[in-house]
Amino acid sequence: METLIYTYFESGSLVIVPRVTKNNAWLDTESDPITWKNVVNHECDMLIVSKKCYLTEVEIKISLSDLKADFKKKHQHKDENIKNFYYAFPEEMKEKALELIPKECGILIAVKKEDGIQYREIECYRKPKINKEAKPINDIVLSRIYRLGYLRYWNYRMSGENK
Repeated sequence: METLIYTYFESGSLVIVPRVTKNNAWLDTESDPITWKNVVNHECDMLIVSKKCYLTEVEIKISLSDLKADFKKKHQHKDENIKNFYYAFPEEMKEKALELIPKECGILIAVKKEDGIQYREIECYRKPKINKEAKPINDIVLSRIYRLGYLRYWNYRMSGENK
């Protein structure tokens, strides 16, 4: 699912990073007083930075129970820095998932190949309501997101499966 989402957003983005959390913070030594800064205030399955430096979050769901559990989270995927928010899920969930997902959320659906086994692409079922309060990220935040992408890549490459 991550690779399908990557392919869907790749041409319009600067960087796409999986599993970004509020724990990916850094010490802002230029602030007075010195403070910790976060890219986001919650975990994002996929975080996309557009070419105009706006953030998009994609929350991946693989089951209906997983989707329902998501609505119990305190943060509700609200973050002042995120301009667009999507739920992404397999086409088998479409009918029941559409009943649950709030109207302001975008919806991306993974559709299968003709063989009915493998997923071939992401289709946008619905665009999200844009958070007009979101501002483009600055170069410091962008460099932090690039660094996270770099670390994710090398952690993956160094794992036992990819040597």
